[in-house]
Amino acid sequence: MPVGVAPLPYGAEARSRLDSAVLRIVKNADPGAAADMRAISQGFAAAQAEPQVRMFWTVCAGFFEALAQQALKPDLYAKRVASRVLMQYATLAKGEHGITERLLQDLLFFCAQAAPEPTAAAATPALQAVRQSFGLQRHPRWTTNGHALACSTLPAGAGTQAHCRGHRNLVGPGRR
Repeated sequence: MPVGVAPLPYGAEARSRLDSAVLRIVKNADPGAAADMRAISQGFAAAQAEPQVRMFWTVCAGFFEALAQQALKPDLYAKRVASRVLMQYATLAKGEHGITERLLQDLLFFCAQAAPEPTAAAATPALQAVRQSFGLQRHPRWTTNGHALACSTLPAGAGTQAHCRGHRNLVGPGRR
């Protein structure tokens, strides 16, 4: 998570921003809306005391940054994931801290599949942080037809939540 990101609390204003951005992503594949979602996700991550929830929003930031930088094709599957992030927000805003494991797997899949231009690493720091923290750069890329293999981006036999707890880069020092 970048230093100096202002914490963004859950609430009506945040929900309105989320609704607007996700709608623009789903209807128009708007890279500006994806950039808005990256910033919103980073703000949510900065506001979280719970490491698992902070990690979830940090992975979301990487996913939306990949869409914003057009390192991911905004196909039907990516749009569905964006919509599911909105549903996960609703759960978290109610005070429930459970993260849908399948959604997290799908977000990690897309972060692994993102193909930024080789010179664009500086333009995708959130994506690069997710890829490095989860070791996603060593996984092969799949075509959209391979989307069902999303869970293969994680080590065999490891549950996503247990796997994710080991990534200090995403939760930050002193926040475990």
